[in-house]
Amino acid sequence: GMSEGLTEQVYGSLNPQQLRCIEVIANSGNHLLALIDDILDLAKIEAGKFELYCTPTNIGELCHDSLSFVKQQSSQKGIQLEVILPSHLPNLVVDERRIRQVLINLLSNAVKFTPADGRVSLEVTHPVATGTGNNAWIQIAVTDTGIGIAPENLSRLFQPFVQIDHALSRQTKGTGLGLNLVREIVELHGGRVCVSSESNVGSRFTVDLPCGDLPLILPLAKDGSADDIAAISPLTQLYPSESDAPIGLTGSLSRVSTDRSNPNRQPPILIVDDDRATIETLCDYLEAKGYNTIF
Repeated sequence: GMSEGLTEQVYGSLNPQQLRCIEVIANSGNHLLALIDDILDLAKIEAGKFELYCTPTNIGELCHDSLSFVKQQSSQKGIQLEVILPSHLPNLVVDERRIRQVLINLLSNAVKFTPADGRVSLEVTHPVATGTGNNAWIQIAVTDTGIGIAPENLSRLFQPFVQIDHALSRQTKGTGLGLNLVREIVELHGGRVCVSSESNVGSRFTVDLPCGDLPLILPLAKDGSADDIAAISPLTQLYPSESDAPIGLTGSLSRVSTDRSNPNRQPPILIVDDDRATIETLCDYLEAKGYNTIF
């Protein structure tokens, strides 16, 4: 967060050399964060502590949302992105965040290992004939015109900490955990992942997900029941007076303008976090953009 603030020169002007250094710091930090997140996810899966929070999910919106995460990367390389969706798709009962994680991983890999001016497509097919009964399936396929994978490497592809050695792969950063996580997450949903590829032609990764219902896990209410979560009251309803506010909030309330007659008054933004560095980073950034903050 601080490096991004420095890049946007929230804390003052930087020269081009300093900006390049800050970008390296930010990219390295993101790489380490991704590595830690992947290791934690795999550790949870191995320990049987990985939980899915499944809700009815619009698969079309999920696909478009996932594509937005790789648009900048693809445009920089001149790679054409396309999405192919049927006109009518059923909602899937899945963990939306985790399936988005799967799609972003596959799309990021496709863009990363596709040379400039190539093509990456995301296609959804429903229903899919599986030959394993009458259950309906949805298939999501990510296809690229990239470097492809040699037949002898396909069996190693979904193993943890494995990266296929290739001239292009040596130019890019990776953890060797992404595809292993993709397989684990999809299989936890009762689905499966397949790949077909040809060297110097491209690859096609398919994710098959069952349309049957999965258990729906709702957050517990205060009484321990899985009731709907009530809407959070405004700050003034939660804390009618400053004496009711938690420690750390009262000192900031005086910074916020309460003059409602001022048409240029920015609405205050409440920051809730137990890490001081995070609070300071967000406050500095938002206040530089003209917002009032409460923490």
